[in-house]
Formats: sequence, structure tokens, C-alpha cells
Amino acid sequence: MIIKNNKLTVMIKEKGAELSSIVDNNNIEYIWSGDPTYWKYQAPILFPNIGHMKDNEYIFDGNTYQMPPHGFAREYIFDITEQTSSSVIFTLKSPANTKKLYPFEFVLNVIYILDENTLIIKYIVENLDTKNMGFKIGGHPGINCPILKDENFDDYKITFNKDENVKTYHCSKKGPCVQDEVGFIGNTLKISHELFHERVIIFENLKSTTMTLESDKNNYKIEFDISNFPFVALWSPDAPFICFEPWFGHSDFEWDSKELMEKSTITKLSPNKKFECVYKININNQEV
Repeated sequence: MIIKNNKLTVMIKEKGAELSSIVDNNNIEYIWSGDPTYWKYQAPILFPNIGHMKDNEYIFDGNTYQMPPHGFAREYIFDITEQTSSSVIFTLKSPANTKKLYPFEFVLNVIYILDENTLIIKYIVENLDTKNMGFKIGGHPGINCPILKDENFDDYKITFNKDENVKTYHCSKKGPCVQDEVGFIGNTLKISHELFHERVIIFENLKSTTMTLESDKNNYKIEFDISNFPFVALWSPDAPFICFEPWFGHSDFEWDSKELMEKSTITKLSPNKKFECVYKININNQEV
């Protein structure tokens, strides 16, 4: 599925409603290719789980359910329920074979809208069940880094639009979420593969509304508007890309309950209610 305007061309796959390309008028590609040598995904949607639950399972209403890391939405084909030349809505209605994993009736709508140099991404979760549902949801877009081919990963930095003094956490590939002894202070994070060695870095309750990936060696920048997300994660598996991940929730702590509705970062949604969140990707350079 392709949407476009006079600034950007965007491709999204029906499987997982997964963003697979953002190309500007200079033919610069910003989204990771999905090379399975490093990571087969490009920008998966994480729902109804983020990271790992303890023992990859949880309890609801007295029953124990298995829950894969990052949930299951990324593995399902979404329906295209509305589209224009510059926008599209993808819809996933609770598949029958997920009831053994997740005993709720729900609708997940994923909306992509192009507005000049900005791609707006909205998630809408609707509880169609007669009982309260609990979930985590977030984005996981992989961004090419370096953006230009004659540069290096270490040439880049992430700038925050406000000075920060926040808690940070880290998660190993299969381990629980652990708070760092020292959080993040400042407004600039110099990135390197050593920084992300075998771990995800998670920021909690940032004051900043934007985070920008940029280099002093070129004018190409990619800015993420992550307003109102309680957590933002960064990850790179020693590969030429970095993931910016706005999240509602994260992996369980070691002390987290196995009861779904008692988990520390779960979002609770009443019957017939909707939950919405939005983030934006802004391609910000002088040559677009």
C-alpha cells in the first residue's frame, strides 16, 4: 500500500500494518530494509504486549495464557478500511485464533496520514468486550543510521528539545526490565553500538516533545514527536539502523504480578471505550 504527497512517498504492508518505506524527493530512504541478517522487521506494531512478560505468560480471570514477546498484531493481515492518496486506515478485529492468547474482543485501527514532511501515525484500540481489557501498545520503527551511505553510525546523535533529568531502564533480549542506577541528564545523546550492546534503553516521562536523529556532517534529520507517551525506547542490534519506540508499557519488572490487570505498566480499557495515541515522524532537512 502506497500513500504519497508532494514531499514524501510512504509504503505500508498489510501484514501487521507495518510501515516499510519513507522516501523523500531526493530518493533518500529513511526506513530500515528488514534485512534478516540483523532484524527481519522494519516498523512492527507492538500489541497487546511490549517486550517480555514473566515466563511469557499472564493470568486473567483465573486462567493462564501464553503471550509472545511484543504481542501478536505484527503477524496478522490487517484490512484496509479507508484510504485516500495521502492517508490509509488499517483494521484488525480480534482474530478467532488469538483467543487462546488474549481472551478479549477488540478492534485495533492503525491510521497513517501524510501532512507535508510529516507522517502521522495513530493507534486506536476499542474494547468490544463485556469486561475490562488490559494491554500494552507501541511503535517500533527502524530508521536507517547512517541516513547517508558514506557515513557511520557513530556520526549521529539524538537531540531532545528540552533538558532532561529522567529515569531510564534497560531490558536484555529475554530478561526483565531493570532501572538504571543513573538516569539520563541533558539534551543530547551521542549514539554508538556500544551504548546499545545487548540491551534496549527506555526513557520514562520525558519532558521533551521531540527527539531528533541528526549528524553534524549533513542536513538530513528525522524528528519524532513523542508527546504524551510515558515511555520511549531506543534499540540497535549492532546494525546500520536505530529504532525509536514510543510505548505505552514495557517488559515486566522482576517484581511484576502475573495477573494481567495488576501489571505496573498495563493500560486498562473499559467495555465499549476507545484508547488513542499518536506519534509523528518528521523528515526535516533543507533539501526536501
